[in-house]
Amino acid sequence: LAAHGIPLTVCPCSNHRLQVVSRFFGGENPVRTLIDKGLKVTLNGDDPAYFFGHVDKYGMKHDGYIMSNYISTARECSLTADELVMLALNSFESSFITPAELKGFKAKVREYCEAF
Repeated sequence: LAAHGIPLTVCPCSNHRLQVVSRFFGGENPVRTLIDKGLKVTLNGDDPAYFFGHVDKYGMKHDGYIMSNYISTARECSLTADELVMLALNSFESSFITPAELKGFKAKVREYCEAF
C-alpha cells in the first residue's frame, strides 16, 4: 500500500463506536502507526448522524463530523500541525478531482496555513 501510495480511508469516530479500535487495534487509534509506516491516510466521517461520535480517552465528546475526527485523532495520536496538513492534502490527492481542482485546493490549504 505504501509503495503504491494507495490511500486508506480512516473514520476514527465511527471506528470507535463500532468497537473496531478496541477489537483490532488494542484500544488505540491506529492513525499514528499508519502514518509512521508511510501509508497515505485520509480522515473521514462515516455517517456521523448515525454514529454520533464518541467520548475519547481524555473525556472529550466528539460528534463524528470531520472536524471531530481531526480533533480526536490529533489528540489521541499526538499529531503535529504538519501531519494534520498532510492528512488534509492526502484527502484531496486521493479524491476524484481534476488536476486543476487539486491545485486550487492545495493553494487554499496553503493560504489557510499561512494565515493561521
